[in-house]
Amino acid sequence: MMPWRPPRLIEASSSSANAACTRQRSLDVHLSIVDQNSLSDENYLRPVCQALERRFRSRPRRWMASLKQKYFLNPWLAAGLVVATVGLVCILIQAVYSVLSYVKAGNSWAC
Repeated sequence: MMPWRPPRLIEASSSSANAACTRQRSLDVHLSIVDQNSLSDENYLRPVCQALERRFRSRPRRWMASLKQKYFLNPWLAAGLVVATVGLVCILIQAVYSVLSYVKAGNSWAC
C-alpha cells in the first residue's frame, strides 16, 4: 500500500499525462485508506464512523438533502415554497373556523 499523500501531490508526481488516470489513481488510494480504516477492528474511531454512516444513509436525511439541492438553491423557488406553505396553513385555519362557527350556531349537519 502506498503512503498517504494529498491528491495534488499524487497528480504532480505521476508520470502519466492523462489527468483522469491520475484522479482515478488518487481516488483508488483514498478509497483503500477509507476501507482499511473503517473495517479494521482496532480503529478507535469505528463507533463514530458507524454512527456517521447510519446518519448518512437515513431516509429523512437523504430526502432533506435532495429537497435542499432541488428547491433551496434557487431563492425564488424557496420563497414560493414558503408562500405555498403559508397559504395552505391559512386555508386549514379558515376551514376549522368555518366548521366551528357552523357547529356553535346550533345547525345540524342534515339538510
